[in-house]
Amino acid sequence: MSSSLKTGSLATGVFYIPPELRPMVQKLLLEYKQKKAIAQLEAIQQQQSALSN
Repeated sequence: MSSSLKTGSLATGVFYIPPELRPMVQKLLLEYKQKKAIAQLEAIQQQQSALSN
């Protein structure tokens, strides 16, 4: 594994992204991370409500 893969983010490390596409890619990555975080929070809340019942 090259050092550029480790230091670069997943999107820019694996393949080159033209500068004009970077904002869009970053936005998509951010939305993906937010959806993932929301899904994790919902799972935790479901576990907690199941425990309290």
